[in-house]
Amino acid sequence: MQVYFSNQQRKHKLNPAWFKTIGPQLLGSTISIVKENYPQEFVLDKFNDLKNKLIFNVYIISNLKIKAINKQFRNINKATDVLSFKLVDINDPYLNFLDEVIYGELFISLEKAIEQSQNLNHSLERELIFLYIHGLLHLFDFDHENEYDKKIMFDLQTEILLKNKISRNFESEFTALIK
Repeated sequence: MQVYFSNQQRKHKLNPAWFKTIGPQLLGSTISIVKENYPQEFVLDKFNDLKNKLIFNVYIISNLKIKAINKQFRNINKATDVLSFKLVDINDPYLNFLDEVIYGELFISLEKAIEQSQNLNHSLERELIFLYIHGLLHLFDFDHENEYDKKIMFDLQTEILLKNKISRNFESEFTALIK
């Protein structure tokens, strides 16, 4: 599996080394924990068969861009922190014939991540990790539209953060922003 990060906003310069380090590690951890907790709901065999072909794109964007995407695809005219779009059905037999498959795309608003990290009094890196995990879980069909689903998704988020030793006061050896 490959994770590609792209900084699509111009306000802040991002550290590509931070994203290259943390992205694949958290993707693998998220998949492991989801498979461990919900094997019947996660398409284990098919996902394992295709894992060397799968690509996840993560775009760091501005509030203006995420607002436009949110309006276009969800008919909600406001900025949000993260949007997820699954692009393929993992059960599609045609995928076996492709060399690469873009499984899904995440859009994270850096402005929202900065704002939320300040409001919650933790590091920007911790907030970006949380939003990345949250977006990945949406790609794996978890949601928080009702209390039952919300508890499942938020419990998974907590477990993934804990397994990766990411607490509220998380500090990374790399920083996400280049000052």
